[in-house]
Amino acid sequence: MEELKAGIMGAAPLNHSKVTPETLKVHKAQVDGFLHKKWQQGALAGTIPEQAFWVRCDETNTPEHSMADGLLACDVGVAVTRPAEFVEFNIRQVAGK
Repeated sequence: MEELKAGIMGAAPLNHSKVTPETLKVHKAQVDGFLHKKWQQGALAGTIPEQAFWVRCDETNTPEHSMADGLLACDVGVAVTRPAEFVEFNIRQVAGK
């Protein structure tokens, strides 16, 4: 699981000095793309991507005051193949770091 988290951080680094609603959309798309590739490679369970993973990176988990402070939160759920379970975790990043 740590390898998957590290892969997400590498695939979707927060290089911006400012967090905006557009930043959240781009970040979500990057994480979605990374996890979709992992699913295609067989690292995630499920017959369709919606069964394999979900990503939430929007104003519900990164409110305006967090964006103003340069904080970004991304909630992720994945259906890992080993052990066969669905795991949820949160990744938090600070802009420019």
